[in-house]
Amino acid sequence: MKKSLTLFAIAVVSVLGMNACRYEEGNKLSLRSPDGRLTGRVWEVVKDETRVLTNLSYQFEFSETGTYTMKQVYTDPFNGNVITDKFNGTWTWGDGKKSLKFQLDNQTDLTTVNITRLSAKDLWGTYDNGFDSPVELKALD
Repeated sequence: MKKSLTLFAIAVVSVLGMNACRYEEGNKLSLRSPDGRLTGRVWEVVKDETRVLTNLSYQFEFSETGTYTMKQVYTDPFNGNVITDKFNGTWTWGDGKKSLKFQLDNQTDLTTVNITRLSAKDLWGTYDNGFDSPVELKALD
C-alpha cells in the first residue's frame, strides 16, 4: 500500500511538473517551460512574409534576462559582399506566454508575434500587424 501511494505521488508530481501546451500547433505536453524552449539557442528566420528582400537573413538569440541579439546578414547582389550587422533589444512574454513582444534598443516600435508553435526546434507565429503575417524560426543548435 505504501509503495502504491509513493508511485501515485511520483506520477502526480510528474504530471503537474509538465507544462501544458499553450499553442495551437505542437505537443500537448512539454517537459520544458516556454522560457527553456526559447532561450539559450540561436534562432534563424526561415519564413517571413513581411520580408521583401531575399538576400537578407536574420538570426535571434533570446537570453533569460529579457534581452536579445538580432544578427542581420545582407548579401549585395551586385558584388557578392556580405554585410553583417548586430542589434540588441529587450523581449517579454505577453498574453500568458502566448505572444512574444520585442523591441530594439533606442526604438519606440514594439513588435508582437502571436505564437502558434514553440518547441525546442521550432518557433512559429503570426505578426500582430493587422494582416497576421506568418513567421517561422528554426533553432540552429
